[in-house]
Amino acid sequence: MRLSHILGTVLLLSSLSMTASSSQARDADQYQALKQFSQVLDLIEKNYVQDVNRTDLIHGAIQGMLNSIDPHSAYIEQDKFKMMQEEFQGEFGGIGIQIGVRDKRLTVIAPIEDTPADKAGLLAGDTILEINGESALDISLEDAVGKIRGPKGEPVELTILHKDAQAPEKVTIVRGII
Repeated sequence: MRLSHILGTVLLLSSLSMTASSSQARDADQYQALKQFSQVLDLIEKNYVQDVNRTDLIHGAIQGMLNSIDPHSAYIEQDKFKMMQEEFQGEFGGIGIQIGVRDKRLTVIAPIEDTPADKAGLLAGDTILEINGESALDISLEDAVGKIRGPKGEPVELTILHKDAQAPEKVTIVRGII
């Protein structure tokens, strides 16, 4: 009986020792990997031909890590994540249009019925030339959505070229809860 207690204690201590040493090895490996990452980041910042943005590099590295283990996982930056949360919650300040980019032009796909955009006369096929005085030519969909959305009750000014019109029209639309 006493021998079995001693053997049990020896086995327990040896397994704890092995666990501790493997944990230390893992920590050392992790430290080395972070050190290597930091060194590469510093080299890029100091020696790359063009100026680089450290935050963009780190976000790209995180995305690369996720891509290397799972093609279906993605890293989403905080501001984009907040926008996605608003979409999933189904309520945000906007004007109530579905938009897309066609031939580098921001285009109204469809106004949502009974929303500020619908009431302002926006129609499917209309081209949005400017948002608050800034050109919408070559704008990304994400940037356009970010500029059109905003707090309820705040206006957004769009310069619209209606589908069959010859001249653009400036339209001020007050955002509502969509």
